[in-house]
Formats: sequence, structure tokens, C-alpha cells
Amino acid sequence: MNEFIKLDKDKHFEFSNKQIGAIIQAPTRQGKTRLLTYLILSAAK
Repeated sequence: MNEFIKLDKDKHFEFSNKQIGAIIQAPTRQGKTRLLTYLILSAAK
């Protein structure tokens, strides 16, 4: 499964068979939950 989810003009998130995890770190109220929600909903499409 090689699927890309576009995050903005220059960045994308790639799902691959070799990827086993990711770390999303940012200060409080910087959009971590929104990013994860977007990735999950995009992958479900």
C-alpha cells in the first residue's frame, strides 16, 4: 500500500508497508489532534 496524503503545497504524508509508527510532537494547542484526525479521515477515503 503506497498512498500519499497531501498536507500542503510542498509536503505529503506517505503510508507504506515499511512504516511502523510516527511521532507527532508540538506544543499545546498547535494542531496535533487535527492533523491526526485529518490523516485518519483521509486514509479512510
